[in-house]
Amino acid sequence: MLLFWGYPTQDTTYCVNKSPAGAFERCIDLCLESDSCMLSYGNDSTCILCDIFTISSISQTDSSENTKLAIKVDQQNQCPEDVQSNLYTKSVFTTTTLMTRNNALDLCKSYAGAGYLAGVTSAAEYNYVMSSSKLSFPNMTNYDYLGVWISGLMKSGCQQTQGAGCSGISAFQEFPGQTTFDYYNFPAGYPNFAMRGTGDVYLRCLQLLFAQQKSAFGGKVINTACEYPCNEAETICAYSFSCGVLAT
Repeated sequence: MLLFWGYPTQDTTYCVNKSPAGAFERCIDLCLESDSCMLSYGNDSTCILCDIFTISSISQTDSSENTKLAIKVDQQNQCPEDVQSNLYTKSVFTTTTLMTRNNALDLCKSYAGAGYLAGVTSAAEYNYVMSSSKLSFPNMTNYDYLGVWISGLMKSGCQQTQGAGCSGISAFQEFPGQTTFDYYNFPAGYPNFAMRGTGDVYLRCLQLLFAQQKSAFGGKVINTACEYPCNEAETICAYSFSCGVLAT
């Protein structure tokens, strides 16, 4: 990391406040641990992480400002090769008909060739998926929430017994090229390890929800049945999916 006194001077929409992180060295570590983080800034009481490709201007200051900035660089003090390109070429697709996760995966493969349901790895990606979906469905009065199918499939070993390694996001797999899960936030009661009320399938697949008539679960991730477009009450349904192709 390249460390100096300073801070971003332009749009910080896609920066996330991780305060308090403790000493600023811990803030640097948090950035290094995240594939999507380009830089961290703050001090021993403040820690803010910013996404790759989202900061274009930085002001260099001195200790009087009490704000340090650390940027990921390689041994030549250049941007590391592994953060010079986007992990995914990503799009959000919507349809006029309800879709299961299986439908979404088939459509993604047909649209993008080598496409797969894409994850949400940064604030910029999260905002893109949410805003794109909301533009297509701003307010449908017959649903509490609408869901976007995203990456993640429950491990077979977590479907019947919730032992070690089956809590939270650890219960899921199939995240192509993805190591960051900061934006997979489950509401209370999720993941739900029960079978669908019909008794035929487990709730193995993931949706990112955006609010319609209710808001408590907006922006949260739930697990639901891959084989159905809606929950049993038909208050949460999916018309959209996030599709990506891994960068080569």
